[in-house]
Amino acid sequence: MSQLEDFLIDLLGHSRNPRWRGHLSAATHQARVRSPRCGDIVTIEIQTDGDLIKDIRFLGRGCFVSQAVASIVCENVVGKLLSQVEAMPPAELLGFDPGILTRSRQQCALLGYQALMRAITPTRTDEPG
Repeated sequence: MSQLEDFLIDLLGHSRNPRWRGHLSAATHQARVRSPRCGDIVTIEIQTDGDLIKDIRFLGRGCFVSQAVASIVCENVVGKLLSQVEAMPPAELLGFDPGILTRSRQQCALLGYQALMRAITPTRTDEPG
């Protein structure tokens, strides 16, 4: 299978059953990003124990790509250290190279990554463009 086929299977699974959607009442980190182009929104909430990501959830609205990839991002970082996650390139965090998507879908796919990075490094101000 190609990387695109693997990604689409994973994407459809998370789209049909977003395993990490919800709210954390004891979040220690959180951030919200909005795409100025399409209006999709992703909020990431993280509960840490020291540097360890103990739990993570996302909330949002938008296309199935932005919402499913936010779930994938959560799945790929729970149990990791914040310092590890900060050092991970987007392709590793997402589980696929966003370059395989069209430019507009790349923006959708990166919303969860951007929210995560903003949550763990609150001085980040990058907006998807």
